[in-house]
Amino acid sequence: MTTTTRPCGEIYSVSCPDWSTVSSLFPIGRGWGSSSTKRLAPRSRHRRIAPGERAFCSPRTGPRHAGRTTGRTVVQNFNRTSSALPRASIEGVHIMSKTVVRTKDAPIASPLFSQGIRAGGFIYTTQVGISPSGGSPSADVGTQTAECLKNIQAVLESGGGSLADVVQLTIYLIDLADGLDVNKSYLSFFPTEPPSRACVEVASLAPGIRVEMQAVAYIGS
Repeated sequence: MTTTTRPCGEIYSVSCPDWSTVSSLFPIGRGWGSSSTKRLAPRSRHRRIAPGERAFCSPRTGPRHAGRTTGRTVVQNFNRTSSALPRASIEGVHIMSKTVVRTKDAPIASPLFSQGIRAGGFIYTTQVGISPSGGSPSADVGTQTAECLKNIQAVLESGGGSLADVVQLTIYLIDLADGLDVNKSYLSFFPTEPPSRACVEVASLAPGIRVEMQAVAYIGS
């Protein structure tokens, strides 16, 4: 019987006098005889992270660990349905609410979109140049522009704002050559301090529509 110690501190035994025929070493089992070759399962210091949990490294403190970046792993449950959610993780977080804006003075909405959305002190709306009563759009792009801005104004006023609150306006045209007629009607609605604006030419819009506008207005909280 020969006993040897590995650098890791584990004690191994070999029940063979001839070392040249030894192909592997087997650890001695705890509580077993010296001839036992039962291998003990290693003790794990870790566990699986369950769904809804998050692991992060918490730095150690004290003079012995000064200047070290290593630490211990801390697991916290971030499951939203759990009552153990740390209060500090939700303090100071503003949850933005969303309200649908509706008005009879603008074209009715469809199941695909709303007339306007109010969220976080902003109102978002997209309109085209048709009257609230429906019907075919005018063939004149200037008339469509005026009708489009009237619809935007109606939605903003229904949500507590106005055209003066518009901070961003995006205009979609099927032909940039219509820009001159669009600007004539546009300036009558924004004579001073106009909003930030972008004008984009697109391949096509809805049948008969030559101009479409997307507006963002800030009305505060």
